[in-house]
Amino acid sequence: MSEFSEQVEKLYALLELKYSAVGIELVDDLEQYNKLNVEEIKNPINYCGAVRAASRGRSVKIPQGKFRCKSAERFFGIDTTDPINSNGENWHRLGMYADKDIARNVRKKQKDVSGEHYGVIVKPLEKWDKAPQVVLVFDLPYNMMRLMQGYAYLYGQPENLRVMGNQAVCYESTTLPLTTNEINLSLLCIGTRHRAGWSKEDMSMGIPGDKFAGVIEGLEKTANIMESDEEKQRIQSRWKEHWEPLNLQFGYNYYKSCK
Repeated sequence: MSEFSEQVEKLYALLELKYSAVGIELVDDLEQYNKLNVEEIKNPINYCGAVRAASRGRSVKIPQGKFRCKSAERFFGIDTTDPINSNGENWHRLGMYADKDIARNVRKKQKDVSGEHYGVIVKPLEKWDKAPQVVLVFDLPYNMMRLMQGYAYLYGQPENLRVMGNQAVCYESTTLPLTTNEINLSLLCIGTRHRAGWSKEDMSMGIPGDKFAGVIEGLEKTANIMESDEEKQRIQSRWKEHWEPLNLQFGYNYYKSCK
């Protein structure tokens, strides 16, 4: 078993997740895209819909021209044209922001992924052989808290955290980790909740692939001081014998040692 596969198993042991975590990779060109042994989506699909499918076990690749929602295609450098919203004018027309200046300011502050790309691969995390560019996790606020604590253990406070409740999966959860190389939290948005069918309680977290191992280490190192006895029992039942022991202490959390 690879080191990455073990980290994925540890993620599922440390957190009781409702869905599979999802791995994302951008594909540079058609030649690379055609070499990938992943099912191509047949009909246009929203990027967040493909992510939702991956959270249920399906692997897909989406080429240029098959993105129903154009935001992801633009953010990912697949089709950078933005004829109706380059200054936020479409958002203002839709009533998302109070005036044109606010809409323009929001749009201008968004940074797209650098370089040109042809498509994107979306797979359950356990189906990747190595860490993808971005790891997405969808779950309840409790597990988002734990992921943030795991990240902070090694990397401290993220300096570029941006949460607005719009363009949640394509921008907040995927593009921001790619462009800032930091974790980002999302409250999800109405579009993905309605179209992809997330529950009202779900949130998402985007983790840069090169920091995924550090987040898992942070989850391990903070499990004893953060988790309840009930969660410690659940983690202990899933922890494999050949892994380094967690040394969980029941009846203890860090705040019991506060002075």
